Amino acid sequence: MCVKALLACLQRFPNKEQVYSCMAVIGRNHAVQVQAIMRSLLGINLIFHTRETSIEDQEYVGRLVMVLNAAPIQPSLVFFMPEFVHRHYRLLRNSYPDIVREIRVLDEEKEIGKTAMDEYSMEKAEEVVMSTYRRLCNVPSTALHSDRNIKRDDIFRDTSAISLYNSTVSGAARLIFCLGEVSSTVNSVSETVLRGGEIINMKQLIAQSIDDMKSVEHQFSRISLEIHTYLVYCRVLLRLAWI
Repeated sequence: MCVKALLACLQRFPNKEQVYSCMAVIGRNHAVQVQAIMRSLLGINLIFHTRETSIEDQEYVGRLVMVLNAAPIQPSLVFFMPEFVHRHYRLLRNSYPDIVREIRVLDEEKEIGKTAMDEYSMEKAEEVVMSTYRRLCNVPSTALHSDRNIKRDDIFRDTSAISLYNSTVSGAARLIFCLGEVSSTVNSVSETVLRGGEIINMKQLIAQSIDDMKSVEHQFSRISLEIHTYLVYCRVLLRLAWI
């Protein structure tokens, strides 16, 4: 309701920057909630390519400002953004430097891509993918929640680079990316429950994750029994948390 009211203000008041500033504050202060609704805010589809929205669309810019200000607190948001959002970030960063905060991951994006290309020229793509998958499997054994998030963010970054620079294994990289997202949601929900937090704040994230798991099963053919079992386990766990 708050976001809708602010977006409505864009049509009523000439000073857009004040509205954008409010959206930015919401993004910074409620990054977890923004993460849960990012796809609906930006119209992102897991299966189909997302159509680029015009940067002249003021409501889109308002929603994007909120997402971009949540990204420094929830870095994994960056890896779910379409490529055009990365370009829009740089434009808005130059236009509104006091409103759109620096996102380190995006600012380092070109260097990451260069490193990825160098690595793939030295190693077989399949080995890189398998190594990344094993890293994801080992994430749950990490003791601290914050360290698990850091490791997953590294995996999100690497799988994004693999998908971008090596088409032969891009499907496998996207699968690992999706599994990492599921793992992240399950971990966040578990931490919330264990710490006695309000699960109601996670309900939209849970619903989105359950839909994502269905998409994974339909989008990727011939997934292994191990992965299928893991997805069923995660779905049951999230449904139990929902109750």
